[in-house]
Amino acid sequence: REENRDHSSRSLLPSLQSPPELQAKNPAKRMTWAEVLEALDEDDRTPLHVAAASGCSLDALRALIHAHPPVASMTDRQGRSPLILAMMWYFDPASLNIEEIDMTLRYNMELATLLEIIRIFKSTMTLHPGAAGVMDVDEFGFASFDYAIKGEASDEIIESL
Repeated sequence: REENRDHSSRSLLPSLQSPPELQAKNPAKRMTWAEVLEALDEDDRTPLHVAAASGCSLDALRALIHAHPPVASMTDRQGRSPLILAMMWYFDPASLNIEEIDMTLRYNMELATLLEIIRIFKSTMTLHPGAAGVMDVDEFGFASFDYAIKGEASDEIIESL
């Protein structure tokens, strides 16, 4: 739960490690934070995409965005921004095709936390435009608010998107 976290987003950054498979490709090259945070998996997802699609804490999302803001506007292979993935995780987890979802995390997330996640993504995407905008849709024609509507989000959430 958010209230049990006693560390700031800045204190999370030093604990982030470069994925071993990235270092193994070129062990002589020391990766910068930008390179680590822009690294893509097999679905063209950055660490921020994975965190958003996994229901990571507000502190973790904030730390990843703070470390390299442009990743908030990057899209994955299906045209999804981290904001879309965060809305999918909360409102339509079945669409993520994740075998096991910790429903406790979803139900324990407070409305204020979810609104703050949306605010952080929207402000960062506005300040650091990239491949994705707040209103952009994925390859299936859905924007972040479409997943929220599908999941019967409150009016306050819909309006914030």
